[in-house]
Amino acid sequence: MTPEKPTRERLKRLQTAERRQATKTREMNIGRKIRGLPPLKIEKVCVEALLMLQGYRCHKCKSPLDFESKWEPKNPPPHYPVVAHPFARGSGGDHVVGSVWIWCQYCNSADAPEETSQTATQKKFGAILTTPRQKTPNTKKHSPWKSEFVPTPAKQLND
Repeated sequence: MTPEKPTRERLKRLQTAERRQATKTREMNIGRKIRGLPPLKIEKVCVEALLMLQGYRCHKCKSPLDFESKWEPKNPPPHYPVVAHPFARGSGGDHVVGSVWIWCQYCNSADAPEETSQTATQKKFGAILTTPRQKTPNTKKHSPWKSEFVPTPAKQLND
């Protein structure tokens, strides 16, 4: 069975989705700059070339993509094509040719579950909120000119 090619309308929707993903990445870079993190790389990705390269199949599961179904946000078709980032941008993945693929909705939803505001907060601030601060031991610097300084015997230094 040969996978079908997308209609012009479907291809235009995927191109719009790719531009939207690039815009989101630019917005993420603003927050990364504020936090002192290096910016993510952004390149224009040709969706049509990706589809041809993948043989009009999902890059992850290799099943044919569904270009006939209509998108329903509450109940999306499982093999509807979506622009996917295997290396999550939130974890430092860039929006460049090697990091953007066309996956089916099923694979994308399984790999990247929908974020709620609470999970997004945990991802952004989880390390700060969940790890207790380590108390640094009070290592008082001893000065050789003060009376409490006791030199270490040379025998212990060589061991």
